[in-house]
Amino acid sequence: MGQKTNPIGNRLGIIRGWESNWYGGKNYGDKIAEDDKIRKYVNARLFKASVSRVIIERTLKLVTVTITTARPGIIIGKGGQEVDKLKEELKKITGKEVQINIFEIKRPELDAQLVGDSIARQIEARISFRRAMKKAVQSSMRLGAKGVNVVILYPSGKVSNVQEKQLTTLGQNITALEVDGVFDDCQEMVKTAFLDEDIKRTLTSANSINIARWLPQMFYFFFAYKELQKTNKELVFSVPSGNFGNICAGIMAQKLGLPIIYTSAVTDHDSSDAAGDHLGKEDNNFWRDHKSSKINSIRTKTLIEKCDVVVVRFGDKFKQWNAAFDAGYCAAMGTPYITLHNEDIVHPLKEVDAAAMAWATDVDQVITTLQHVTQ
Repeated sequence: MGQKTNPIGNRLGIIRGWESNWYGGKNYGDKIAEDDKIRKYVNARLFKASVSRVIIERTLKLVTVTITTARPGIIIGKGGQEVDKLKEELKKITGKEVQINIFEIKRPELDAQLVGDSIARQIEARISFRRAMKKAVQSSMRLGAKGVNVVILYPSGKVSNVQEKQLTTLGQNITALEVDGVFDDCQEMVKTAFLDEDIKRTLTSANSINIARWLPQMFYFFFAYKELQKTNKELVFSVPSGNFGNICAGIMAQKLGLPIIYTSAVTDHDSSDAAGDHLGKEDNNFWRDHKSSKINSIRTKTLIEKCDVVVVRFGDKFKQWNAAFDAGYCAAMGTPYITLHNEDIVHPLKEVDAAAMAWATDVDQVITTLQHVTQ
């Protein structure tokens, strides 16, 4: 039975409670969707507060949200101002009165979610793999944890020899798996694991594409400008498709006043990578990407700058990082743009949608919007 049933189910009501507590009734599906929306909002809104779990209870007129966190002070705020703001925001989502309970995690080193987040933040801050993981594991085990297993997925042939040696020689409780594919395939495997009811409760993961990653990456752009401004030439950054973290960091640097021109690759990932192949074959992927990015930048610079309104379309899967950059390029230029994508990727694109003039879920909505604008 252990291989067929989520082991958490055997513990519910004994040593572990449910994360959603309410009577379903006829609106069961709506309540599940609303719970998911609440959790996503809380995690995005309180990403600095080290949130581990969000437990939701419902009565006829009241929704009680219990947040387990290692940093309750951030949620509460000075004189309780921040928690009052959060309460009003959740009230708008649910349409009911909201009560917020905050439960402090005394020993975050023993919480799998927080341990994973801690490792991710250290790596984002350019701390070495070995130090970040070893420190996190030692802290957990010192406080009584029986062990922590870390798995790293990396695509075959897509990392340098030095990076591969760093990843595969960590040893101890850290396992590195070489994937026959690209970075998107690694991400897809992680997503599939999290959809598996039998194992997802024992996993934790963190996305490096966040504000904590962008801040240190911005310094590369400022440093490059400092070194190259003496040439008295216009400084153009061209970012290959897939490097969404670098793209967002550059946009932030530009928004802060850095006088640079920013370009991106096309939305077809394979076409983007091969854009420069007609100029000569490159055995090294770095130089192939470098050459193709220059070709792609011609499209972005000449076409987007001529547009009155830009429609940025994302596919069924969130793989077009360069499409997100095109949206960022429009925002930096002050060019109005409309995003076109389905509801499944609303969360990863929330910053992109926030800067857009409109978000559409189908082509007909885009056409109607443009007709309204041009009439």
